[in-house]
Amino acid sequence: MRKKSRSMENKDGVRLMEELNSLGEFCRSSNVANLLIPEISHWSIGQHIHHVLKADRLNFKAAEVILSGKGSPWSDKSIAVEHPVMKTGVIPRGVSKAPEFVQPPKKIDVADLEALRLKVMDLWQGVLPALQEDQEEWGMIPHHALGELGALDWLRFAWIHSRHHGEIAREIWAARGSKSDSDSGP
Repeated sequence: MRKKSRSMENKDGVRLMEELNSLGEFCRSSNVANLLIPEISHWSIGQHIHHVLKADRLNFKAAEVILSGKGSPWSDKSIAVEHPVMKTGVIPRGVSKAPEFVQPPKKIDVADLEALRLKVMDLWQGVLPALQEDQEEWGMIPHHALGELGALDWLRFAWIHSRHHGEIAREIWAARGSKSDSDSGP
């Protein structure tokens, strides 16, 4: 059987909400959202946020399906909690490419970005109370790179992934120098 950590679920939900909330500071200005520093990333701040929000919406859908009792049965060789990303909580930079269906648009509209951020936060806040403990009978939905994930695993991954892209967005903002003189701050 797969290992479970009952102490992580509430922390991961709180951490996810804190991270998504903090990304709002970059959703107020088109100059900020579209700030691109190629030495740091080929995506702008807003593209990182848009990507993570699209992915978090899908992560939520997976958790929601599992909570509704429509997850798949676990296999005998589930290794989800053993995957380095799930174990360490860190996604190494530049190791993988985002799937096409979560690629961001070339130009970011801040009103759309903020609406998406608020929608994703609402979706997750609606299921967090149900994510108090993992239930083996809930089942799983496989992730294309991480393997079999239960509902709490999808929540944990949403936080890890959001933090990863939030860190890159904050790094771009910190390195802006004179690139964003017209905007004093997010």
